[in-house]
Amino acid sequence: YGTPLRVGVRYDTTTDIGRLENIHFSPVYWRQSGLPNAPAANGPLAAWLLANGTAMHMERSDWEYVAYVFIDGYHYGFLMTRGAQGGANAQFYGMTIRNCQTAVEVQETNPFGMEFAHCTFQGRDYGFRLGSRFNAAIMLNECEVSAEQALYSAGSGCFITQNSRVTRGNISLTGGVLAMTA
Repeated sequence: YGTPLRVGVRYDTTTDIGRLENIHFSPVYWRQSGLPNAPAANGPLAAWLLANGTAMHMERSDWEYVAYVFIDGYHYGFLMTRGAQGGANAQFYGMTIRNCQTAVEVQETNPFGMEFAHCTFQGRDYGFRLGSRFNAAIMLNECEVSAEQALYSAGSGCFITQNSRVTRGNISLTGGVLAMTA
């Protein structure tokens, strides 16, 4: 549990199956900590994190397992970019990202892509934003996505959902493939 001030967890070149489990990041934790000089509710810290903070930044990681992660109140809930030795692929389970400007930003992955199961993504601007270099696959199963722009894709990759719901927002693809099944 914590309130990271710029980037909560950033990792690159994780090989042989990394794991992130039971991580909770939100401005609420510091505010409610009872520590001296803790920030006020809806004060400048919360606004700054929403404009500038990144809870998780994944670069190169092979077959990462992410489970039971809760993120609230950051600019990027989960940011995925190319690292020093390439992109990542991962499996996510039971993750909740809410009240972030962009819940999940995927600029690039390796060819194996990302899988999400039993997750909730509630972004302000974007639920999922896939960049122009994204050319792999994102797969959702039993997930919920909600944002002004629930899905935006500028890449040539695939976004595949099964048993998932877009409860609010638009879907816009300037490239790539969208497959949705009930």
